[in-house]
Amino acid sequence: MLFIADGAEVLWSLQQEFFPDADVCLGLVPRRREARKAGKAICRGTRRERQHLEAWVAEQKRSLRHGKHAEVAAVIERARSDPVTGPGNKYRREVLAEVAAHLRKNAARLEYSRLRRQDLDISSGIIEGRYVTSSVSGSTAPACRWSRDRAEAVLQLRCVLINGLWGDFEQFLGARRVRLAAQPVPTRTHDAVLKKAA
Repeated sequence: MLFIADGAEVLWSLQQEFFPDADVCLGLVPRRREARKAGKAICRGTRRERQHLEAWVAEQKRSLRHGKHAEVAAVIERARSDPVTGPGNKYRREVLAEVAAHLRKNAARLEYSRLRRQDLDISSGIIEGRYVTSSVSGSTAPACRWSRDRAEAVLQLRCVLINGLWGDFEQFLGARRVRLAAQPVPTRTHDAVLKKAA
């Protein structure tokens, strides 16, 4: 069993309570955002530094993906201890300290290389695509939006699966000779649903 979540401590408390023996993984995508955040603090400056920033972030992402989180934390710590002075340096050091501490604290949850060798997921995006998670509540995160109609359809499928009725569902579909549409049915946004109701 693999438990993937973001950095919210409440989720990891639940993991300890309900899935103490599960393999754990702190989703990779937020770690990439943290690499970019640290990169901006290290490669700060004008647009001329953009290329340097992108190269630095790409290198750290690659290191994280290959399970070298300790090395990434060390690079960030070294950058934090650089004797840079000037405006914004205190904030820069705080950002770098926060990211390095986060990587060190979650070291056991960052075994991406091992998980990939076992052909396991290292990001929650694939799971959010398969199952309805808290995204159904109308999260404003772009990758987590669900329309009411599609959320309802996925919830119904989830209920069929959880109740052990998938075989019956397949027979039902086979008997009806259901044909999928050539194009997906356009989604209705929450705004459109509310306007129609008004």
